[in-house]
Amino acid sequence: MKRFKSSFLIKKITFVNSGATMANTKSAKKAIKKITRNTIANKVYKTRIKTTEKKFLTAVNSTEVVEKSEIELLLNAYYKRLDLAVKKNIIHKNKAARKKSQMAKKLATLGQ
Repeated sequence: MKRFKSSFLIKKITFVNSGATMANTKSAKKAIKKITRNTIANKVYKTRIKTTEKKFLTAVNSTEVVEKSEIELLLNAYYKRLDLAVKKNIIHKNKAARKKSQMAKKLATLGQ
């Protein structure tokens, strides 16, 4: 897995995990480190998904005339991010399918 470094997230999550857990064994302490590292990586993917979703929704809801092909490109980028998150087990496949369906409906209503 690609490692993402964000000092703020590392400090915040490490602080929360260090005080809230009572790890007694060496393996439990390692597990806490692993969970922290994975939480940070997952948060990056989820943030990217949300950002792409917001871009798509602002394009759909904007008062300016935006070409449908541009909106479809944004939708394809959103699908790509969702599929990658499903592949890496960050979100559930049914959630991704539900989100795809919701966005496709918004695009369909745009054409009317």
